[in-house]
Amino acid sequence: MEAVADGFKAGVSIVVSNEKGKSVSEGNYNVECRNGVLYMDMSSMLDPRTMEGFKDMEVEMSGTALEFPAKLIPGQTLPDGCINIKAMTGGITLMNMSMNITNRKVEAAEVVTTPAGTFECVKMSQESELKSIIKKKFKTVSWYAIGVGMVKSENLDEKGNVESSTVLTKFDK
Repeated sequence: MEAVADGFKAGVSIVVSNEKGKSVSEGNYNVECRNGVLYMDMSSMLDPRTMEGFKDMEVEMSGTALEFPAKLIPGQTLPDGCINIKAMTGGITLMNMSMNITNRKVEAAEVVTTPAGTFECVKMSQESELKSIIKKKFKTVSWYAIGVGMVKSENLDEKGNVESSTVLTKFDK
């Protein structure tokens, strides 16, 4: 963690494991807190396996960070976020990808239990659209705990069925 004017910057490490506890991918992203608002790097919204696919390429990323105010109140609407990724090799563009996150809402306050413990959370929802070779839309419902971050998340298809989910299994400060 590093101090900046009116806040701090920190790096976050993520390990994605399968149901047997075996690591399938790892990644890192940055967060910054300024004047009581947390700004989360939009690359954190991408599956780390996607980012691993770019490791031998020249990558340009642009977009806006996701904002999380210090006080999240049920019924509150939050600003949208986006990320654009251009992957190249030898100056030739191989792929353009974008993700837009819209309709971000604070739904409720709930208690969530995961293998990492029991947490007082804020339940949030958002709609995402991923454009690359194909276009995919989905809704995400996530539960965030103060001082911890996301403890549970579910991706829902356009019919509302759970397509994938994540839960916090371990938390180290």
